[in-house]
Amino acid sequence: MAEPLKGFLEKQGKPGMLHRKYHRRWFQQEGTQLKYYITPEHVHHQGIIDLSAVTEVKLVPAQANKKQLQFELITRARTYQIRALSEKEFSYWTAALKELVKNNSAPSAAPSSATAEAAAEEPKADGAEAEAAAAAVDEKSGEAAAAASEAEGGE
Repeated sequence: MAEPLKGFLEKQGKPGMLHRKYHRRWFQQEGTQLKYYITPEHVHHQGIIDLSAVTEVKLVPAQANKKQLQFELITRARTYQIRALSEKEFSYWTAALKELVKNNSAPSAAPSSATAEAAAEEPKADGAEAEAAAAAVDEKSGEAAAAASEAEGGE
């Protein structure tokens, strides 16, 4: 298994904040989660990016006269603005994250059409089974009620 990703990056503050500054954070991959901390020594993380939810790693072009080394981690819920501290770190993170996203969207992870068709038919089978089970319960309840009625009459 590949070595988990870890190192310092800068992450822009949450959307909705008046001043969305970049903050230096320690990022550490744990399985499909990318947790970020204030420093490597901190025990409690500041947040988590679900790597299995990342649909794209987008490189942001540098503005004139600036090396931004910026990329975005795009999920359905949010776009994370991230900056690397050096070109080496930028290459390390973007290459590894792109590979993870590529592996997340591999065709083998998608259900086959036969599996999808079977799943679509499954609720119908469950409904028929549920009706049969309900009928059996009604039948037993009727038998139990008749037996109880006979028992009351016999006393």
